[in-house]
Amino acid sequence: MRGTMMDFPLTLKTILERAGKQFSKVELVSRRPDRSVVRTNYRVFSERARRLASALNRLGLRTMTGISKRSSACRARAGFCTR
Repeated sequence: MRGTMMDFPLTLKTILERAGKQFSKVELVSRRPDRSVVRTNYRVFSERARRLASALNRLGLRTMTGISKRSSACRARAGFCTR
């Protein structure tokens, strides 16, 4: 049975870390509401997700805290809000 068990938890954090390392140059393409195309890669996406998680932690949000607000004043890029 040992062969079917994982040695680490399958969480979003581990998935993004692996994608950022193993597939760092693979391109991600998304489309904004104005129909313009945004291009990035897994390395950049992983770094931005880590920075976002760190910033939310500093603001007092902890693991499993739900958030759902996205300002309409900022532009979305790969799922995150940037100015």
